[in-house]
Amino acid sequence: MKNKNWKNLKDFYKNCFKIDGKVMEMLADYDVVLLCVSGLSNKTISNFLGICTSEVRKIIMKNLHFLGWEDDLDWNPYYFYRIFLCCDTINSTNFSVFVKNNSFIINHSKKAFDLCITFDTNFFDYLTEYSRKA
Repeated sequence: MKNKNWKNLKDFYKNCFKIDGKVMEMLADYDVVLLCVSGLSNKTISNFLGICTSEVRKIIMKNLHFLGWEDDLDWNPYYFYRIFLCCDTINSTNFSVFVKNNSFIINHSKKAFDLCITFDTNFFDYLTEYSRKA
């Protein structure tokens, strides 16, 4: 029943507002994925958005191929990633050095960096391009 309602809603938005089904899927998942790449644990995301932890894990796995953070990170990877985009040589090694040089304790810098790239590629870039066409 849930999937049928979701399909009907996507069809409605497509027919009335010409919004693509892929965009609807992305917008539905956007907050969960953004909070994950920002370093929040599945439990924190679940509590914040009022959805079950298993749904959070499912959305993160579908979009990032990652189970999610077990604990909240002490820093926001996506914040630093966005700042670091201004540099010409962004890669996971430079990102790790940048974070360590700013005295942040990090155990998962490469994974966090990869998640930020996936988020930017799959969500931010696609939705930005889609909004320009609209």
